[in-house]
Amino acid sequence: MSRYSFAFAAAFFYGITPNIAKWGLIGGMPQALGTVISTAAVVPIYYAMMAVSQRRLFLPKVDAVTLGFVVLAGVTHTVGTLFQFAALKMEYVSVVQSVINLNPLFAIAFLLLLGTEKVSRNLIIGTMLVVVGSILVITK
Repeated sequence: MSRYSFAFAAAFFYGITPNIAKWGLIGGMPQALGTVISTAAVVPIYYAMMAVSQRRLFLPKVDAVTLGFVVLAGVTHTVGTLFQFAALKMEYVSVVQSVINLNPLFAIAFLLLLGTEKVSRNLIIGTMLVVVGSILVITK
């Protein structure tokens, strides 16, 4: 697979997910319960993937700092999902996703703050285009 294959696959699945969630929310599912159910539904899949790829069913030994960052990533992802479900309950999928797709703006802000990756001129220009595109979608 090319270096972008997984990113495009993620984009595809992240693109269809809010549509599926919206259908569930239209059916009367409260957004908090929808978040819990969708999160719980993936745990067996993640565990199976780990078992198949690593050929073992136990967690590797990692230091506390690494584990803390992974837990924090899970918490922030879950909070984001909760807000996404709340937004989908009140607004069109296209509008919600356009606003959510402002995430490169926040990612770059953290990159600049932490200095963990190189921030290029093209990255900043591309992010600005994403922001402008999102503004165009949400303004009426």
